[in-house]
Amino acid sequence: MLDRNKVTHIYELVKAYGSTLQVRLDKESGQWRRTEAIAAKHEREFSVNPLTGRYGSGEVHAPLLCPGDPRSNLPTPLRKHLAEKLHGQDGEIVLGWIDAVISGAGEQVVID
Repeated sequence: MLDRNKVTHIYELVKAYGSTLQVRLDKESGQWRRTEAIAAKHEREFSVNPLTGRYGSGEVHAPLLCPGDPRSNLPTPLRKHLAEKLHGQDGEIVLGWIDAVISGAGEQVVID
């Protein structure tokens, strides 16, 4: 369950599924960035960063993890990339949630 939930969340961002674009290439820096609407949505959401286990909002809670151009990532290569990048992180994620609850930070979670 942990693996499917975190991969699903990241996969949706990387693939930019939806009725509008969710990520755009910043040509000056060569980096992929979230659109303003998605960045604003993330500012209201709280989660544990899958790489660091830190609880927070904004970009820190759902990093963009893509091996290449998000517009052309295919499920199988993307799944392999995410599995390699997130291997062994379940413990960090669970500890991040537990720490957030113990510290009272978990009370900030807003469920739509």
